[in-house]
Amino acid sequence: MRQMSKKRLWLVISVSISLLIIITFYLGFFNNLELMTIDYRFIGKYLLSGSNFNTDVVLVTVDQASLQQLGDWPWSREKHAKVINNLTAAGAEVIGVDFIFSNGNPKEEAADQELIEATKEAKRIVYPVILDLKISRGWLPFQKDNLKIKEIKLPFKELFKQADNLGYINLILDKDGLVRRIPLITRGKNEYRSFSAVIVREYLQSDKYLDNNLNEGDLINYLGPAKTFPQLSYYQILNNKFAKQLVEDKVVLLGATAIGLGDKYMTPYANFGPMSGVEIHANLIQALIDKNQINKMNSKVTAFIILLTGTLSTYIFIRLKPKIGILILVIEIVLLIFTSFYLFIYNNILLNIVPILVNMLLVYLASLGSHYFLADQKRLQLKEIFNRYLPEELIVEVLNNPAAIKLGGQRREVAILFADIRGFTAYTERHEPEKVVRQVNQYLTVMAESILKNGGMLDKYTGDGIMAVFGAPLEDEEYFIKAIKTALEIQKNSQELESEFDIGIGIGAGEVVAGNIGSQKRMDYTVIGDPVNLAARLEGMAKSGEILITAEDYNKVESDVKGVSLGETKLKGKKRKVEVYNLIDLK
Repeated sequence: MRQMSKKRLWLVISVSISLLIIITFYLGFFNNLELMTIDYRFIGKYLLSGSNFNTDVVLVTVDQASLQQLGDWPWSREKHAKVINNLTAAGAEVIGVDFIFSNGNPKEEAADQELIEATKEAKRIVYPVILDLKISRGWLPFQKDNLKIKEIKLPFKELFKQADNLGYINLILDKDGLVRRIPLITRGKNEYRSFSAVIVREYLQSDKYLDNNLNEGDLINYLGPAKTFPQLSYYQILNNKFAKQLVEDKVVLLGATAIGLGDKYMTPYANFGPMSGVEIHANLIQALIDKNQINKMNSKVTAFIILLTGTLSTYIFIRLKPKIGILILVIEIVLLIFTSFYLFIYNNILLNIVPILVNMLLVYLASLGSHYFLADQKRLQLKEIFNRYLPEELIVEVLNNPAAIKLGGQRREVAILFADIRGFTAYTERHEPEKVVRQVNQYLTVMAESILKNGGMLDKYTGDGIMAVFGAPLEDEEYFIKAIKTALEIQKNSQELESEFDIGIGIGAGEVVAGNIGSQKRMDYTVIGDPVNLAARLEGMAKSGEILITAEDYNKVESDVKGVSLGETKLKGKKRKVEVYNLIDLK
């Protein structure tokens, strides 16, 4: 019954911890830690799969080589017009321009016109919009960013009219400064799509890709760090010195990657260095085209996993030693991390592992605490059991080495001592109860002190007598000699008391069963066996001042003690007569 209640108690504790973790998970308290683990999953994905993939996106970049060939930035819009014309002629499906042309240039009206004409002739072309945003972030984890548009910066009017579409190029940083997602931004009833989403719409000529993609807060499924996508230098396109098949039927993005130009951001691949904005857009475009977005595991499924792993871990931990428990915990953590990487890399499934890990750790710590609590309870139980029967030094040894005894029962070689006051019954009839009790307590005190002094266990009081055990609960090679020494001390010390009583003692030695014996409501640590019965019989026949043992036991200690044979006698429970010795002193 008590075992069942303990199981239920730890089940309740486990479920309570798991429910607490589930609540904090739903409130978003693990979000920042989870983002860190996601970054490592991205790195693992790249290291395993590398950059061997088919891409629909090609970058035409303003790089260091282009600056050396064409001079310092900015360049005349005539150059941009020519690049767009050359890409259109080469069969580019969609051109995305990641440059801001917010105002016309009165000094270069001809160049502006060329850019307008090139835009008009392009098969499909998308220009960027800049949103002047006010970002408000709540201090609570579950509070989402509040994005308010203060102003919208469009391309100059004539260019805007010729563009097939527009999309904002703003990249929103997470709280740790990394770009992991491009949110949907609204203003009133109007929705603003990102540069990447608009380009995919033009490329696929359909909105179907939005069915399961680009939901608010979705992660960008980065294919790799900077320079993962094929890149052509801007000057190569301008001079028409490139292989046309590289851009034919492709999405071509124009942007800056040179040091000092354009925008650089930290991404999940921060360990590999920063990434330009145009490369981030390329990653999102390719993921949307492939419908290769990251799918978050349903929060209800995650909550069920937290509850299940917590309950199973509790079931395992409370049944194992802490050292084995920590090994199981490590195995669980390794399996969880491996599973999360496998799901992420091969199935694009994001499993939130931080709440599961925290739950496992808390459950282990709770079970560890239970082990120490139960150990303390066992120490207190042992102390309570033996405090009345053992000397202090033996109690300390029992508590420090509880494995040395087995309360359930074990065989031990011991010596049992029974001592009894002679003539006590007649004495009680002649004296007042108070005096009787005072006298008997004096004798029992003398007996108990001698027993405990010599390392014996005071097993029980038997009215006007006492039973002691030597060699249990802890083993003692000198158990027999200590029992005899105690008996001699009891006889000597009792003679010094001012009383008319004498004491008879019987000692038996041999193998017994030692352990907690009794009912569920009341148990005592004691010994049972033939040596116990023998010692009781010898004490019963001992006269005043005698210490009786059998000849068989006397032969074991003859070299250490002096004794006198009293001849053979019939003992109850013995078929044959037994020779008995009366011990006189130690040699």
